[in-house]
Amino acid sequence: MIRNTRIDWSNFTKLRNEDTHCIEAAICNSCKSIIHSYSDKRFQNHRYSKIVINSFGYIMLHTPTERPFFVPDKRGEIHTPTERPLFVPDKRGESKIFFPKAGFAERKRICKGVPIKQYSECMQENRQNDDDRNMKKKNDCSSGLYNMSQIEYDSLEDVADLKVILNKKLAIRRESSFLEFVSALCKINFNYKPPSRQTLADSIIQSTSSVLLVDGWRNKSVNRKFLVFTLRNIHTPQTFLTFRDNSLEREDGESLAENINNAIHLAKTKYETNYVGGRFAKTFDNRALLQSTCSSHSGNLLIKQFVKDDFTKKNRDIISTFRDPKLESLLIRFGGTKLINYPDTRFCYVRDTCENLLKNLTFLQKISLLEDVYIPENILNDLFNTEFENYIINIINILTPICKLINQCQDPKFNVADSTELWLSLELLVEDSEEIVKSRIKKAVWPIGYAANFLQHKYKSLKLNNEDINIVESFIQDNLDPQYFNEYLIFCERRATFDPLAKKC
Repeated sequence: MIRNTRIDWSNFTKLRNEDTHCIEAAICNSCKSIIHSYSDKRFQNHRYSKIVINSFGYIMLHTPTERPFFVPDKRGEIHTPTERPLFVPDKRGESKIFFPKAGFAERKRICKGVPIKQYSECMQENRQNDDDRNMKKKNDCSSGLYNMSQIEYDSLEDVADLKVILNKKLAIRRESSFLEFVSALCKINFNYKPPSRQTLADSIIQSTSSVLLVDGWRNKSVNRKFLVFTLRNIHTPQTFLTFRDNSLEREDGESLAENINNAIHLAKTKYETNYVGGRFAKTFDNRALLQSTCSSHSGNLLIKQFVKDDFTKKNRDIISTFRDPKLESLLIRFGGTKLINYPDTRFCYVRDTCENLLKNLTFLQKISLLEDVYIPENILNDLFNTEFENYIINIINILTPICKLINQCQDPKFNVADSTELWLSLELLVEDSEEIVKSRIKKAVWPIGYAANFLQHKYKSLKLNNEDINIVESFIQDNLDPQYFNEYLIFCERRATFDPLAKKC
């Protein structure tokens, strides 16, 4: 490797070793190929090598010396113009002998070495090969296998195998499939990115070419909350559609549904899309896409019912005050831990913030009494207020079982029956919380959830009351085929015989 020579790195990216900080290889920005033994001459050979179609329909490889040579044939042999004549089609599609870059004497000498019989046999063989390739291409097109835009080529031999370079007729060179093949060579760097696991889990993705993605985003620099809508297409990069500033709006289901409907209307006006997401089942009443994660979203809304906005603001103010480098060092010296300002995008950020604050509350009170430390008056009132401390303990007791429920519902192995059992088993040791939990259960658990829990052997419908059983029976009557309803009644009568199966569930 020559390191003293100046190297032109245009159209190449350096690959540096993180440990030794040495350049070990280079990657081409066009074809994404990696060159390990790099040099300026090798970069030139790689940079100026390209596939060109000349006026006679040949695909040639041009080198930096601007001297063309033809792609190897099936046997791997390269035939230059001086070795043998080329059978080139004219404008009417008829093949004629052509000698590029050869004088009259050289043409005469080459013609003497090419018998007429050999020439005619070669032409007949070439025409037969062309007909066979055309027939194969048509069959591939009819079966849906011939997609030029998704083919990737690793070497020039692949080009030669797909389209035999020598002796192409003018009619074949003007076909749309051949032109698509040439354009595909220029678009090898395909920018499609695979979707996430949750997107692949939704069956609707298989029948759509574009998807509308919805996600929340917070800009900490300007302290704003946005709802961002983007489009993902299989053939183009993702496209920004629109956004909504939700800083002044409460994050509830009605506001979210309204914003999603507006984005869907805008997307369908400009593009042909369908909506796929974790809240699709809840927003559009689609039971086919119901997941246990829908229950976790309801758990997030339940947390917001118990946590007041002014309490969250007080916690943020206390943590921001003691994040000062001097106060943070004093906190660690007194035996405490760093105060973590958890992002509000985490479902359990309020509980984690309260636990962190309660663990360091005694040390914060000691630091605030030091003479050379200034703490705002409102922060001091909260630190030494017993009601504020009791409220923190109360919030931790409320949110711990809810956060546990959300965490379990987000498990991919959890199903609708499991999430229903968790919601029906949820108990909060707080006064006046029973009615709030019951109202949230009605929104979080659907009739299909009650039915799934009722039919699950390991739960035995022990958490279901008479009202829930009536919901199950009405749901089964509406959705079950009448000819199988008698079998459902037999199952209810003989349910005790299925108890041994509960251990296997």
